[in-house]
Amino acid sequence: MRRWRVARAALVACALGVLQACSGADATSPILSTVTPVPAPVATVAKVTRVLADTADAGTVLALEGEQLSAASGQLKATLDGVELTVQAVSSTRVELVVPAGAFSCAAPRMVPLRVTLPASSFDATVALRVAQRVSLAVGQSVSLLSTQATRCVELAATGNARYMVAVVNNTQAVSEAASFELRGVGTGALAGVASQVTSPTLSLQGLRASVVSGQATQETGTHGALLQQEVAHAAAGGNAVAAWQRSAMRSTVGANALRSAFVSAALQVGDITTVTAIAGSCAAGRAVRARVVYAGTKALVLEDVTAPRAGSMDPQYRELGAEFDKVVYPLLAEQVGDPLAMNNTMAGDGRVTMLFTRFVNDSLPGTAGYVSACNFYPRSTFAASNQDELFYARVAGASETPEEWRRAMRATVVHEAKHLASFAERLSRGTTFEEPWLEEATARVAEELYARSFGGGSFRESVSFAASVGCELTQCDDRPLIMWKHFSGLHTWLRSVEQQPAGQIMAGNGAALTASAANAGYSSGWALVRFVLDSYASSERTALRDLVAGRSGVGMAALSKVAQQPEASLMASWALSLGVQGDVDAAGAFATASWQWRAIIGGMASMFPGAFSAQPLPIVRVSFGSFALPKRALSGTASYTALEGSANGASQIVELRATGNGSASAGQPVSLTLAVSRTR
Repeated sequence: MRRWRVARAALVACALGVLQACSGADATSPILSTVTPVPAPVATVAKVTRVLADTADAGTVLALEGEQLSAASGQLKATLDGVELTVQAVSSTRVELVVPAGAFSCAAPRMVPLRVTLPASSFDATVALRVAQRVSLAVGQSVSLLSTQATRCVELAATGNARYMVAVVNNTQAVSEAASFELRGVGTGALAGVASQVTSPTLSLQGLRASVVSGQATQETGTHGALLQQEVAHAAAGGNAVAAWQRSAMRSTVGANALRSAFVSAALQVGDITTVTAIAGSCAAGRAVRARVVYAGTKALVLEDVTAPRAGSMDPQYRELGAEFDKVVYPLLAEQVGDPLAMNNTMAGDGRVTMLFTRFVNDSLPGTAGYVSACNFYPRSTFAASNQDELFYARVAGASETPEEWRRAMRATVVHEAKHLASFAERLSRGTTFEEPWLEEATARVAEELYARSFGGGSFRESVSFAASVGCELTQCDDRPLIMWKHFSGLHTWLRSVEQQPAGQIMAGNGAALTASAANAGYSSGWALVRFVLDSYASSERTALRDLVAGRSGVGMAALSKVAQQPEASLMASWALSLGVQGDVDAAGAFATASWQWRAIIGGMASMFPGAFSAQPLPIVRVSFGSFALPKRALSGTASYTALEGSANGASQIVELRATGNGSASAGQPVSLTLAVSRTR
């Protein structure tokens, strides 16, 4: 044991000596070292490992998962069905790619190749590409597609027999700007390769044949719309009417009453003769009209031109107009629409609306039943020709009509013109902008409609029938005048030309007057739009209408949009679709508007006058499921209609909207067009 300890000590001493010699300062001494191996660096490879979604939707983002992706973010390239995708965001493990809208052909969902390339790797997969906006509707349901991608390509998914109404609306603001487009269809599954059957509408009709109809043709033309346009300019030139009266009162030594016109004095009695200025066009000068007081009531003062062909022989008819205004018309307007006397206190008036029936209207404005001048709401210090009174002008009886026929025709005119007075007075009293002429006329037609209700013709959202409205007017079942007949006959005319005449158009694009028929169609279509807004969106008809008339909602389409709380494009698409559904006699169900069964009403007119009216005036192209291509054209503010039907058999129908003319975008999508679809069967 002792010998082993000695040997071990010697061995340790020897080892220490060697180490000391190796670590000494002698530069020539050999160096011995121990080297620890370092692993070779592993190469960083960016790669995609999988797709995070089953379907790539055009216009959305497709996400992929991978490794080390951020290191190659600037070098990542991706294509889907040969279309390059834009990189939206990259992290170490995820990349988001934009699937462009409009870059792929409109078709049913299909499997397409996805390829991703990186500096040191690539990834290939097959994914489902969905371009079409899938729409699945139950009978009675509808949808409005407003975005460019959704409108461009739609997939209608249905089971069994189905029928759709498709409305394409041109929302271009420019008057008379047309959009040319093609509505294309492609069937899938059992419908693939099937050629559609297309049936174009037949709209040939004869002229009006019944004497009761032709004898009551509308007196309104585009001239009336042009006059309203002038009044907008007059009000703008006159400025704040309340301030104008205040300035005039201060300049007068005896106050505002000194500025009143003598003929509206409370002292005027039946039989008195007074002079009124007939204003048309200019507020600086007019024509003096000598008139006799025929009726002096609580709210109405009725004057007859002493030079009228039948002067002095129609007092009973004038008195009936005045009495009806006192008892029915004024209370209705003041409560439901607006107050024609809203400026009366400011003007120090006598609390009555003056109606001047004069041959000046017949001679100077032929075809016009009546009109209003904003000049008369201002003091003469502002407009020299002003009568300083709430006054409207109306025509006298013509040689071809009896006094009773004239009264029957004029009753609605009194309501119409008094509504214009209400609009002018309400807006001038508040200092708000005058309404656009088309909507001013449309709301005047609504006022006439409310007047028609006073004869037992229904109420808000009551869904009135033909027999209770137009049928009664035409057969003279009671003393009611022709009112809703005028509305629906004009609507029938407009529906027949819905692709050529914008809704509410009352003047030509160049400001010229339209024909009486076209102008009536414009008034009626504007009324139909306002009625749709009130029925569909207003919680209170009275509140919504009063806000429109007084200008509290703004002007034009913006005002209707505010009442409906809907964007203008959405509102117009919904209205157009409702017209299409109601105008299709083959659609299931009544689809009546809330206040009027207008399909039944127009059908009743067609039954009564088969040579003059069609039960389906709307030009609807009928197409069966399958493949089709329909060239279309729609002016601004108009719509085009297609009824699409067939047996789905588990298949889908693709509908594509493709631009072929004005209003096209680079992707071939008409940017001004929206599409609305309703399933009607």
